[in-house]
Amino acid sequence: VDPEDALAVAEALEEQSSDAWSLSRASELFASLGQDERAEAAAVLAISSVGEPSARVDFWQRWSRSIRALPGDRAASGDRLLRAAELALRLGDIEFAIDFSSAALRERESFAALLVHGRATSARGDLTTAAMVLSRALERATTPAERSRGAVEMAELCCKTGDLAAARGHAQEGLAGAGELATRLQARNIFGKLLLTQQAWSEADRHFAADAWEAACAGEHVSELRARLNRAIALLSSGRFDEARSMLAAVLDDGEQRGERMATGYALTNLAVIANLKHEYPEALRLFERAIDIFRKIGDKVALVNLIANLAEIRLQLGLNDEAEQALAFARKVCGNVIPGVRITHVAYVAAQIHLACGRPLDAWSELSDAFAYGAGSKLGECYALAARIALDDGDLLQAAHMISKAGAEATSSDWLRAEVTLLEAMRARAAGEPFGQLAAEALAHSRQAHSRECALEAHVLLHHASSSVSRPSHAPDDDPAAARSHLEAAIAIRDRVAASLPPEIARRFLARRSFAELARLEACARSAAEADPKGCELCGSSACAGCARAPARALRPSPAVPALKRMVGTTPAMLSLIHQIEKVGASDATVLIHGESGTGKELVAEAIHEVSARRMGPLVKVNCAALVETLLLSELFGHEKGSFTGAAARRRGRFELAEGGTLFLDEIGDISPRTQVALLRVLQDKTFERVGGVTPLRANVRIVCATHRDLRAMVARGEFREDLYYRLRQLVLEVPALRQRPRDLPVIAASILERIAAERGTAPKRLSSRAISALSRHSWPGNVRELENALRAAAIFADGEVIELEDFTMNVEGLRDLDALEPASSPMTSRAGTSSAIPAIDPSGGPRSSAPERAELEPHSLSTPVDRTPLELAYAHVRGGVSLSDMKREIERECIARALDESRGNITRAAALLGMKRPRLSQLVKQYGFGGTSED
Repeated sequence: VDPEDALAVAEALEEQSSDAWSLSRASELFASLGQDERAEAAAVLAISSVGEPSARVDFWQRWSRSIRALPGDRAASGDRLLRAAELALRLGDIEFAIDFSSAALRERESFAALLVHGRATSARGDLTTAAMVLSRALERATTPAERSRGAVEMAELCCKTGDLAAARGHAQEGLAGAGELATRLQARNIFGKLLLTQQAWSEADRHFAADAWEAACAGEHVSELRARLNRAIALLSSGRFDEARSMLAAVLDDGEQRGERMATGYALTNLAVIANLKHEYPEALRLFERAIDIFRKIGDKVALVNLIANLAEIRLQLGLNDEAEQALAFARKVCGNVIPGVRITHVAYVAAQIHLACGRPLDAWSELSDAFAYGAGSKLGECYALAARIALDDGDLLQAAHMISKAGAEATSSDWLRAEVTLLEAMRARAAGEPFGQLAAEALAHSRQAHSRECALEAHVLLHHASSSVSRPSHAPDDDPAAARSHLEAAIAIRDRVAASLPPEIARRFLARRSFAELARLEACARSAAEADPKGCELCGSSACAGCARAPARALRPSPAVPALKRMVGTTPAMLSLIHQIEKVGASDATVLIHGESGTGKELVAEAIHEVSARRMGPLVKVNCAALVETLLLSELFGHEKGSFTGAAARRRGRFELAEGGTLFLDEIGDISPRTQVALLRVLQDKTFERVGGVTPLRANVRIVCATHRDLRAMVARGEFREDLYYRLRQLVLEVPALRQRPRDLPVIAASILERIAAERGTAPKRLSSRAISALSRHSWPGNVRELENALRAAAIFADGEVIELEDFTMNVEGLRDLDALEPASSPMTSRAGTSSAIPAIDPSGGPRSSAPERAELEPHSLSTPVDRTPLELAYAHVRGGVSLSDMKREIERECIARALDESRGNITRAAALLGMKRPRLSQLVKQYGFGGTSED
């Protein structure tokens, strides 16, 4: 191509500044003509204007091919690669920065190449390699300017690793020799961050304001954004939330306009922190997820892990335990299960919180032990505080005091940790029978300073107890019923204000948190006291109260909730039968055994049984029997008396007492030990039990619902499970079908889950493409609905548009890498011909929100046979297409019954005659398939 023609084409394409592809081609042409500055400028505009990851990768690959194909010696090639690495680092594409800088180092190991490679590896989270590379860069520095730049980058790295003294030394060295304004501003930025660590908020505000002004005057836009961002952090840290939010919003706008992804990501992160501190939880979740998406594209693993851990913590606060666990699993996945050292304690702390919220204290302690072994990190104090909570729950007051002391030593720079430590000291004092009211009051003051509703709620509950005479030592002054009521009402108000700000589904799960069980009992007790004009209950100060242990834990006002039955979606016969059985079972008070594979939703079935029962106004208390060893499980179920074993320094109520008046759900009942089997059998037989170490029989007024994935009958035959207990448990048995047994329900289930995910995030629900739903329906789903939900959550994060494609699963969900191999040429689940490219969002009740796509499966009232195919040929075609013979038989049976009932106007006797079957058998099938509006004669 003639160079003049090529230049004319490039300039014409350059004018199409709104078209990324034109700019990309222009950059390639300019590069081929040797006009490097124009080429790089066009490349920057092209790449920064593209947000879609695959297109961005394609642009980088084209640019890489373009510059590598240019003629020149190794020095020229190395310079071009180095500029490309700096460009990628500036635009936030870390992996390409590493690729280009590695290639530049292969051409020539210069100071500049080592410096860029060290910055890139640091950004990716490989701090050990970054330290080695930057040290080598400093060795190669030959001028004062180079030594200054190297020292400043080393200071940045030391800030990341937490070595603040070394960071200060390197920053001072860098500032002393800085010749360029950018280097001087970067060194000053280190000193500003050190002011933040010293909590010198006003000084940091002035420091960053001066930096922002100097950078703006010199046209250093990146340095200006960085200074404005850090100034906003100083305002945020000093409690000036509105000013900080306004400043961060401006940084976000400028960062997005200039394509500065780092500035954009950190602005979103701190806006999320403000939303969380202001208790705007749905907004905080949305902002954190946006920030995670940006840092995932950048490739900064240190920032990404920190963000995901923060997101998991918020989800945990809201009672979204499964979602929090999924977030943490994602964090470990993106790091290849190797968490950056500076984030080990943070991840361990969040993982321990999740385990504790799910009733797995041993797993929680294991995570904390890993953090203690590491011995460093920003969340070490929080880890000690959480360990103290576990010790208090176990009644080990000596261990609790030890951990509280360690947490207190780490609480010098954290308002929240000071509040938590004081709260724990009050809890320990109460458990030991010591005065605790003053400590609780101090904890309340600290919690207000830390803007922590969680700590404030617990402090109010402790102050309620401190104002009740039975909860205080004998030498304390008279009780104060008015103060007790005031603190209880304040605690309830905190809980309800949070719940009122949440979408209904999240509010339901928030109110079901295990940590609210005591508050719910006190609330119910207060209601009973108000009705009887009482004087003094053990917990609420009322003599006429029925007693907190016997009062069902229910809210004073109806809580926003989505009934469990409404969340059980599906139209297959097995699901309709299960729903029908739940409605019948709820009317009785008999023990129920739920059987099904792991992940099928046995806990949801238990919730549904509770909600339709006469005990629905009482508590539903859940215990995972597989998560605890025998001794802990016995104490967990029945409670223990003071001194019953080493460390039992106070009486503790068990789950049977906590579930009084309600339902006790024992999950994984097949995993309990022989000793626990004997104790449970006695409760079922006599309705009484004793606490561990106690002799006083206590009455159990609970309904027991059990669940297991094991074959209890086979365990009885092997002598592993008591036969008498087995028959006590199986008064009523419900079978929960596996997901692979009802593939027709998968689109409805997936849509329901995506609706719930969208409600949690405050976004529009995403949809599954036809290809995705076809392949998903053919997967075996060994983890059942839980596995499907986890896969959908991961895919929904990675999906760029409103439609989740098959590739979003195969590329981002570990267990579905080979899912595309299951994709047939023509799916029996969803016909490609005549359908839209995506499955429309489906209402959780089962009906489509918009016009339903054509389907190739058998549907009710659609069994007509084409004239050119016999019924046998049509049926066999469906079998060959993947529909099981048994499913098709049930579908045909159900359809025929529906038509016969329609013809007989719901009369079962006449319908049985039409079908040529006996009336009792038809009556049984009518109940099984959930047909209503029938009569017997």
